[in-house]
Amino acid sequence: GDTNILLIGSGDREKPLNTANATSNYFFMVRDKPTVVTYLSDELGNCNGSPLLCLASLLPITVGTTPDTTALAAKKGWYLALLANEQVVTSAATVFGQVSFSTHEPVPVAANSCSANLGRTRVYNINYSNGSNPNGTLNSPFQIFTNLGLPPSPSIYRVKLDNGTIVPVLFEGIKPKIVSGAAGAPNSRKIRSYWYIQK
Repeated sequence: GDTNILLIGSGDREKPLNTANATSNYFFMVRDKPTVVTYLSDELGNCNGSPLLCLASLLPITVGTTPDTTALAAKKGWYLALLANEQVVTSAATVFGQVSFSTHEPVPVAANSCSANLGRTRVYNINYSNGSNPNGTLNSPFQIFTNLGLPPSPSIYRVKLDNGTIVPVLFEGIKPKIVSGAAGAPNSRKIRSYWYIQK
């Protein structure tokens, strides 16, 4: 089609343990339609006269809920606000309509402590198109792991089982998980991921 989708999170991987200044970080799903000439200029009224996308261009979502379809269609995507000091520290991997990414939340070290605290890691698995729980389940869309530090980025592999069946396996940075194709076929296009380092 004529729509590109970008799934990306914000955070400071270079200083992941900094708790001195609480910042607002997000995970974003942004739709782009390069064939629509006015796609960005349509946002002039939402983004203080700037022909760019801004938070007002996107629908705020709450983790574990399904946003209104009409409200989402009227926006250029969605964003999920993370907790204070929680930040995305990995790239995202999407398979069968489900995006997986990890966040890290540093925990301040107690005064005179003799042991390290590597913080909290959350591994999210949500529907890429609307941020809802995968497959309509009521389970929490993330798992919390404590004192593990920064997880590796998720990866997707095709694995042949003993019975000859080939299944996609998502390594979420903590543990592997077999994913099902019930939500639709994955997009085979691959593009580069970029890190932006602010000086």
